Amino acid sequence: MMETAHRTIMLSDSSKFRRKGFGKICNLEQIDVIITDSGIPQKTANEVEELGIELIIV
Repeated sequence: MMETAHRTIMLSDSSKFRRKGFGKICNLEQIDVIITDSGIPQKTANEVEELGIELIIV
């Protein structure tokens, strides 16, 4: 589905960053927008934006 989509948007709470899960969906470079809460560490936020990913903090 991601290959045919115009944009790929990830919605995740900040506690999920820097953690490994059971499965991998895609690389961060394949994400266009990440929506998360204000608990995301500033260093992580900077790294996401440096990848060219739009970061929306709510």
